[in-house]
Amino acid sequence: LIHLHRGHWDSAEKGLRQLITGIQEPHVLLPFALTPLARIASRRDSPDAGVLIAEAWHVAEKSASLQYLGPAAVARVEWAWLSRSPELSDVIRAARDVLASAQDAGHAWLRGELLRNIARAGDDVEVTADIPEPFLSGLKGDWERAAQLWLERGDHYEHALELLGSTDRETLIHAFEIFDRLRARPAAHLTRVRLRDIGARRIPRGVSPRTRDNILGLTDRQAEVLGLIGEGLTNAEIAERLVLSVRTVDHHVSAILAKVGVETR
Repeated sequence: LIHLHRGHWDSAEKGLRQLITGIQEPHVLLPFALTPLARIASRRDSPDAGVLIAEAWHVAEKSASLQYLGPAAVARVEWAWLSRSPELSDVIRAARDVLASAQDAGHAWLRGELLRNIARAGDDVEVTADIPEPFLSGLKGDWERAAQLWLERGDHYEHALELLGSTDRETLIHAFEIFDRLRARPAAHLTRVRLRDIGARRIPRGVSPRTRDNILGLTDRQAEVLGLIGEGLTNAEIAERLVLSVRTVDHHVSAILAKVGVETR
């Protein structure tokens, strides 16, 4: 699960599949492994995504336990949204039943996660002050704060999803690079749509051969920024040198740290 949230999806998927295959008595472990595996499959538009989601939901419903139903409902809404499933309205209706149970049980985090995903799917939700962060900021439309809070938690996928609230091309390109690195094809597609909506003329297609050849997976611009970090420049000084906004440099630096696998400069 840590690998899932930190963006190490290949190792997360491998571990989850091995766990599911090796389970002799699946009653307890299976729902905990099946749901996150289904989320990765959904985010990557894998051929078995729909099957995994259906199986995870079936197992959770059979258990009638909130600890299984909650994560499965979140994963199911996310899948229906990303895949533009015709089942979306039915999926949201079922998720709202789980949402009511989460509220009754005082499960604030699950409630926030459900509400954020339902809102992303285009359904109206009630935003109240007791919703935990980073979900609250995202639901209120403060994408910048929500994105920063997710970045601080180390979840780059959720960070990039919140960046889609921006109308700045460089910010959206940064989000696209995160999705592209994770091979999160549906979210990358949403980013292209967002770029077209703001009138961007150049729409990225994916990682360039030069980026794939870079030993750290850095783009040309990120490699340039990394060199200036190595010279001891601050983000503001890098922005001035490259004639970029400080916010754009902030995004590049966070992407570099993630790719290099370090916490600080």
